[in-house]
Amino acid sequence: MSSSWKFKLFGFLAVFLLAIYLLVPSVLGLKEQKRLAKKEGHELPWYAELLSDKELNLGLDLRGGLYLEMNVGTDDALKHQVDFMASDVERLAEGEDIKGTKASQIAGLKIRVTTDAEKIDALTSRLIDYYGNQIITIDRDPQELYLEYKGDGEMVRKQAYSLLESIQDFNGELQMVGNSTIAISAADPEQQALLPNLFAEKDAWQIREQSLEGVFYVSLSEAYVKKLTKDIIEQAAKSVRNRINRYGVAESSVSRQSSDRLVVELPGVKEPQAVIDLIRRTGKLEFRIVDERLGTAELNALVNDKASELKLENVYDAESVNLINDALKAELPDQSEVAFRYTRDDRTGKILRASPFLLEKRAEVTGDMLDNASVQVQNNLPYVSMAFNKAGAKKFGDLTKDNVGKALAIVLDGVVMSAPNIRSAIYGGQAQIELGYGRYEDLHKEASDLVLILKEGALPASLSVATQNLIGPTLGQESIDAGIRSLIIAAGGVLLFMLFYYRVGGLISNLALLFNVLLVFAGLTLFQASLTLPGMAGIVLTLGMAVDANVIIFERMREERHMGHDAASIVESGYGNALSAILDSNITTFISGLVLFEFGTGPIKGFATTLMLGILTTLFTAVLFTRFCYDGLLHGVKIKKIWI
Repeated sequence: MSSSWKFKLFGFLAVFLLAIYLLVPSVLGLKEQKRLAKKEGHELPWYAELLSDKELNLGLDLRGGLYLEMNVGTDDALKHQVDFMASDVERLAEGEDIKGTKASQIAGLKIRVTTDAEKIDALTSRLIDYYGNQIITIDRDPQELYLEYKGDGEMVRKQAYSLLESIQDFNGELQMVGNSTIAISAADPEQQALLPNLFAEKDAWQIREQSLEGVFYVSLSEAYVKKLTKDIIEQAAKSVRNRINRYGVAESSVSRQSSDRLVVELPGVKEPQAVIDLIRRTGKLEFRIVDERLGTAELNALVNDKASELKLENVYDAESVNLINDALKAELPDQSEVAFRYTRDDRTGKILRASPFLLEKRAEVTGDMLDNASVQVQNNLPYVSMAFNKAGAKKFGDLTKDNVGKALAIVLDGVVMSAPNIRSAIYGGQAQIELGYGRYEDLHKEASDLVLILKEGALPASLSVATQNLIGPTLGQESIDAGIRSLIIAAGGVLLFMLFYYRVGGLISNLALLFNVLLVFAGLTLFQASLTLPGMAGIVLTLGMAVDANVIIFERMREERHMGHDAASIVESGYGNALSAILDSNITTFISGLVLFEFGTGPIKGFATTLMLGILTTLFTAVLFTRFCYDGLLHGVKIKKIWI
């Protein structure tokens, strides 16, 4: 027996033992044993520390879990981007020494810019240089209906809002411009066309026929809106993946189903609602000035009356808050809205009371400017500490400098977390979110969740659950049983055929086939890929391809035997002549698997994974292992005749 043959024997034994080592934890259910041991406090068996922590991951269709289809709300995200652009316009104007420029978002993703009429050309030229013609368009034609009034502006504003109620599902903005003008804009051109007749001349106002002096409009180009929408959805998908991975769900899948919908698959999830809550939280952090134009008692009365009128049982969800703000548009000061701070039960965490705050709509400082976030503890109370980047630190410093004596609301996902008074300008770039009082463990977990979300970055858009299916373990077990049954039937049929038709060659092929399946499962475990039901179909296909390779080899060997060659020549020629055909067929199939894996989703990826892995193991077992077996017969047993 040659030394090279012995080295091959040790090599194959090492691969076989490694495969067994990788699969033993899955057979014993070691992860579940460790979980129970940690939960119940008992010791693990002695072998637990010697074995790998990796187990074979089962996909959603086999293991059970959560299937979600989530709509991505891009409208709010686009408006948020336009708000940032409005801030940039004011900053660029200040840099050009154009004083008194105001930029505000109006309906239809547009920005109205009010500035010195003599410097419009300079400012528009600067904006084009900064953004480029591909991103923005600038227009000086009136794009709003202007009402010029005399007397009490608040009374006129309320009258205007009452008229707008006659337009069903009105989607627009009403803003005070200067001291004597109201500007009304609609996102829908058909609704905008209704405004002149609706606001016919009255004693309280008259319609201006021309634009305001020193006003122009900045609009996002259609191509840029499409690109921005695509980026928002891709960023949302990436953020969801990161949050799920940080939560610890193995082999989760996040993919785009359509232009505004994500599909999320979470195998083996024990607490689906907790994961959904984590995914949906936008992590939108804002620092907004509290508007003190309405007193606390007056604001409470307005909110309570409107909540009763709308028959809202609580104001704890975002939908209820939006309903209240829409209903109170006429009563609230211009460019302000209501948000709530919640008081929770220290023991249960249940919301006991919602306190309304009137906040300025625009947030000058947001979570996008965060550099770092961490959990800190002071006086045994956990809180979230935040550090801003250079731009954020300057904006935060300017915001606090310009509003000394006012309250600054720290708003996360539309909820007021705290509202401390600004005593002096804060230029250090540091801020914190205090979580109030309660059990240390609960507060620390809440702070850790906030840090996780803030570190992952704010979701660029809100998510809503369109479809939610919880696949139970019973259905998963039925799928496993059906998959195993199909594997046994397919493998059994192939094994019997090969043994009957090729005899000793068939026996060698069958050994290689069993070794092949073992390596596929070991490979899935090693790379922590999920085994899905389509993946099991890929394994069945692998069995056929593995046998196909051996059939090609054996038929070439039969041809050599009929030509009267000796045993060594038969084996050498059989494998040498068949190798090119085997490589050609397997390489082209592997390329197909790569394409399926790259562009497919969910089940298709599962099929492609086992297909590609099966091709690699097939080349190893059907070519190298079977050749090794024949070499053993030739050099070890020293056979003179090939039975095939």
